[in-house]
Amino acid sequence: MAKSGKSFDNLVRSAVAAKIRAKRAEAGLSQEQLGARARIHRTYIGAIERCEKNVTAVTLAKIARALHCKLADLVPEDLSF
Repeated sequence: MAKSGKSFDNLVRSAVAAKIRAKRAEAGLSQEQLGARARIHRTYIGAIERCEKNVTAVTLAKIARALHCKLADLVPEDLSF
């Protein structure tokens, strides 16, 4: 278990959420706009960003495509936390 007391799953989920949120903000998109582009309901985008939902690889790929970025841009580079 990580030093912070958070599980590895929660740490990864938090890192992915932060990257999605940052890329969305960088693109100047609301959650609703990103959801429309990715064809994902806006409430699901919000739940991902709040770490309430696990994101599947397929959903992550849809989000990456909608943000015009690489899938790798949305996942943590270093998993040693």
